[in-house]
Amino acid sequence: MSLYEERYNRIMAAVALEPVDKVPVVIGGSAIYAQIAGITTQKFLDDPEAQIEAGLKAHKLFGNVDGTQGVLFNPCGMQFGWLSQIKMPGYELRENELWQVFEINAIKDEDYELLPEMGFGPWINMVVDERIGNIMGRLPAGFAEYREIADQRYKDELGIVNIKDGSSMSGPIEMWCGGRGMAKLFGEDLLDIPEKVERVLKIIHRATMVRYEALFKSEERPFGLWVAAWRGIPSIMNREMFIRYQWQYFREYVQLCVDYGVLPVLHLDGCWDQGLDLLRELPARKCIAALDGKTNILEAKRIAGDRMCIMGDLQAEKVAFSTPGNCYDYCMMLIKEMGDGFILAPGCDLPFNGKLENAQMMAKAADDFAKKR
Repeated sequence: MSLYEERYNRIMAAVALEPVDKVPVVIGGSAIYAQIAGITTQKFLDDPEAQIEAGLKAHKLFGNVDGTQGVLFNPCGMQFGWLSQIKMPGYELRENELWQVFEINAIKDEDYELLPEMGFGPWINMVVDERIGNIMGRLPAGFAEYREIADQRYKDELGIVNIKDGSSMSGPIEMWCGGRGMAKLFGEDLLDIPEKVERVLKIIHRATMVRYEALFKSEERPFGLWVAAWRGIPSIMNREMFIRYQWQYFREYVQLCVDYGVLPVLHLDGCWDQGLDLLRELPARKCIAALDGKTNILEAKRIAGDRMCIMGDLQAEKVAFSTPGNCYDYCMMLIKEMGDGFILAPGCDLPFNGKLENAQMMAKAADDFAKKR
């Protein structure tokens, strides 16, 4: 059995809530790789070969890690997911700054009527081209091919499993919130014109389902992807609103992944403490619930851990500002308390200003605990 196969089996055993010889460790990150490799963020984004080398170097230094979440990244496409401007190093920002989502309230009052009239595809292209400014021309030539090369090199050279080789699915409220603005959407629209909001969300949802079902039926079907939520979460909306405007769509995305054999990695940013029971509605032993440190991970294990794998949650602030000893102790606590059906990982992504010596404590804690068993 190859190292890659060993790690693949370990990760999938954790997903199925089965015992493992070692708690799997899965990395999530991007900009931190540039910092570790000593290159600028502009070089990291503009040169796919440099990004691949930086990522491989970083993963070697992290230690005995089993998987990662994405092997090649560029933020250009985020303008479609957030309907916002994306400011990038070397363009709007200095060459070694972190890319930024810059919201400009691109969605106007009239779009509640315009989107249904135009249809989702023509409408979103109009918004990006005419209001936001399409920057897809900045994407390096051959980016898709480089992603395949990167995936193969992580597998062949490091034996690392990429559990997120597809793009991210997110509920329509995430796109609408980015384009409309939180104050407008949550403070006005959801209260004053809820039927209009629901109408456009349903149109976006149908388009998303069609797009991803076609992808899953094709030869390009990914192994896994994020089903993600950032603002449409239980700590921002009350339960009734959360179910109406987010959860009903989120649940369908997860089921679509499962139906086609794609691993749904539920990227649950923010605090989900008030919605953890809803995770029990999702297919058992088929998903990973990835937490970022804001949700009580031990409570998540108690409520939903008999139905799905929990992943997390060495928080970004610990990686950036704490010490190796504190990070090690926290990781070891998680390994002991979470038991089977657990993957040790950063909370969300490793931060740009993270310390390598702190990030290394994930693999060290997993290895040390396995040796003691």
